[in-house]
Amino acid sequence: MPGAPLEVALQDWVALRARTHPSHVALECSGEVWDYGTLEARVASAAGALRAEGVEAGEPVAVLADNGLPIARFAHGIPRAGALFMPLNARLSVSEIAWQLRDSRARLLLHDASLDALAREAAVEVGVRTLAVE
Repeated sequence: MPGAPLEVALQDWVALRARTHPSHVALECSGEVWDYGTLEARVASAAGALRAEGVEAGEPVAVLADNGLPIARFAHGIPRAGALFMPLNARLSVSEIAWQLRDSRARLLLHDASLDALAREAAVEVGVRTLAVE
């Protein structure tokens, strides 16, 4: 039917690679290396933590983080929890981040500890919960 959305079953490639090649390098950043087994464990932990936080299927989860391993964990963990990964740019102002949070209706903002002040100030402006991640 024209105009109907495509139904595509996307495979969880992190879980697949962890099963087939757990000791192969998955990510390397700032001298830290995660193999697929480690990445899988971190992604599974992140997804479980999000479910425990009450994140619902289809809900946007905002992430304010520098490039690196934490954002990779949540880029895969958030979809695994059934939510929508919503990365935010750490170069934005408090008001710009607050606008994005408000517009997206995100209820949770995950952030690097280094961006705590920016995240909390924007979150307070719109009444969003924050959670610092390592």
